[in-house]
Amino acid sequence: MRERHHIHKFTQEQVEQLAANPFTLSVTVHRISFTLEFKNLFLSRYETGESVKDIFVALGYDPDVIGYNRMYSFSNRLLNQVGMAVNIKCTHKNGHMSFQKSHFSDTTIYCLSGDIPGKWTPFFY
Repeated sequence: MRERHHIHKFTQEQVEQLAANPFTLSVTVHRISFTLEFKNLFLSRYETGESVKDIFVALGYDPDVIGYNRMYSFSNRLLNQVGMAVNIKCTHKNGHMSFQKSHFSDTTIYCLSGDIPGKWTPFFY
């Protein structure tokens, strides 16, 4: 029988600390979600070679509170969403979206800006 992975819960004090960060969209004892601004800043910094841990620290999060597994899961999931080494350029034609691969650049920020309703919904960690 497979063992369940232990899910790190935040204490009430940690929830309050995380909620005070302007890049926190919402937080409960079980999960945290980040603002689009945080995701955009994360991608910009990651593109320049900054480490995942250093990005979280620079944006006001304590890695010991967030948890390393949660930080790296967030990073992997976000980078998978935008195609990691290639970027997705979004264009609208008659209400439909088409995608083109291009360099990892400002179009990532465009895609995550919320201009495409329903496409970039928040995800939780």
